[in-house]
This record gives sequence, structure tokens and C-alpha cells, in this order.
Amino acid sequence: MLKKINCYIFLIMIAICLTIGLFFKHSHKNIKDDIDDFYVGLLDENLVNTEINMMKKTLHNSNYILLVTCEDKIQFDFSFGSQKVKIDSVIKGNNAVSEGDIIDIIKINHVFNSMKAFNMNFINELKTGSQYIIFLDECITLDNHKTVFIHNIDYFMSPYFSVDEINASPLESELSDSFSSKYGNVKNQDVFMMSSKAIQQWEQFRKEIIETYIQ
Repeated sequence: MLKKINCYIFLIMIAICLTIGLFFKHSHKNIKDDIDDFYVGLLDENLVNTEINMMKKTLHNSNYILLVTCEDKIQFDFSFGSQKVKIDSVIKGNNAVSEGDIIDIIKINHVFNSMKAFNMNFINELKTGSQYIIFLDECITLDNHKTVFIHNIDYFMSPYFSVDEINASPLESELSDSFSSKYGNVKNQDVFMMSSKAIQQWEQFRKEIIETYIQ
């Protein structure tokens, strides 16, 4: 129970940081060289189920629904990490995006250097060359004048769904007081989950998304 309470508190902290932090410049070291030593959060099946139920009710309200191909690995800007994707098809959107555009999307929405942790929203780095259905909310401008697209911050999992089947296995927490693991130990997983049931739930939901939005 204590772990779950800590997990919920951590998720609330993440939401606050994303709401406020994206609009202010922070002095953060570049973590690319020691990224494997930073901690990321893990999800249990109850939280995965809660998120899926929420997404089923609200994902269609996203301002942008795009079929994209990942173009590059994560690039760090201050306390955030983004990835470039090429738009293969605009399923839902406006004049801000067009087929063929290359845009930046937030993939790591905050780096906590003092805690040696970062938030990937429990979905790993998108794979270069792979296709995804992504659900985005708005385009914002960072302090370095870079424009990035973000998803609805009410989601604690990134609504980025691989066209291909996910590669994942159950993970164990490395800390006694929270669900988390060093990134170096989970970086080969597509999602960060603690049980086979949680992975199966997410994979089934991914299939439903792909069937719904790719004709």
C-alpha cells in the first residue's frame, strides 16, 4: 500500500512539473553520458488498467491524432527530452501539421537531477524507423525557442502506440519504497511494467488502437 501511495504522489509531482516546468529554463547537466544510472518508474496492473479505462473514454478528444515514423533518438533540452517524428498521416489535426512534416514530441517530460530520475511516462524511447499512432494535445515553445508537441498531461502514460507488437517482460522494482528501476536495466523494454497481466492489458489496448485508426 505504501508503494502505491508513493507512486501516486510521484505521478502528481510529475503532472505539476510538466505544467509549470515546460515554460521555465532550468540549469541541468546533460545526462546523456550517465542516462543508464537514472531511475524510471514502473507500473503495476491496477494503474495500467486505470489508465486504459481513462484513455478509452478520452483519447478521441485529442487535438492531434497522427501516424508517424520515429526519425531520431532522444535529444535533451534543459530538463526535458524530445524525439523527432515524421508525419505519415494526419488522422485528426489542423493546419499546424501536414503529412510529411517533421515535428518534435516530448518523450522525457522532466529530469530530476537531485533524485537521479527522469519521467518517461512508462513508455520507452521510440524506435528509430518504427511507426506509431500518437495522440497530442498542443504545441508549445520552450525557452530555447524550440517548439514541441505534448500530450494531455492528465495521462501518466504516454499515448504513443507502436504499430508493431510491443517487446516487454515483467520488471522488478530495485527500491524498497517505490516502484522504480535504473534505466540501464530496463532500456531494452518497450514499456515499464511489473507483471505479465499489465503487459497483456497494454498490448491488447495497443491492438485496439491500431485497428481503430489504421484502415
